Amino acid sequence: MLQYKWMYFKPYGSTVNLEPLFNNTECTTQAQCYWLLPNKYTRLNYPINQSITSKYFISPNGTLTIINIQSTDNGIYHFFIMNNSNWIVSKSLLNLHGAPFDSIWLEYWPNVRYLNRILFFFISCII
Repeated sequence: MLQYKWMYFKPYGSTVNLEPLFNNTECTTQAQCYWLLPNKYTRLNYPINQSITSKYFISPNGTLTIINIQSTDNGIYHFFIMNNSNWIVSKSLLNLHGAPFDSIWLEYWPNVRYLNRILFFFISCII
């Protein structure tokens, strides 16, 4: 499936790596870079204290790893990094609704086939 670097389509239960759109990103201190979760108030600072959460991990290059993604992880993530006294923001979209199918047709095809069986059975009973 063709996707943009900032757009991720993943199935539930998998692991995803959200990457900042910047080249040569380097997180060195807690105040320098962080991710803001889709709820807009949970902030994940680098480095993440693994004793608090084992679901998230931020690598030194700013990549956010989310383990066992669920419907509550769906949404837009914001990455903030300090660069020359200015904050730079990057966004990543994690879409779990359409995953893991490459198209809407592939997603709904099993339902169409099942509907045909029901219609055939219903018509057979009427005749």
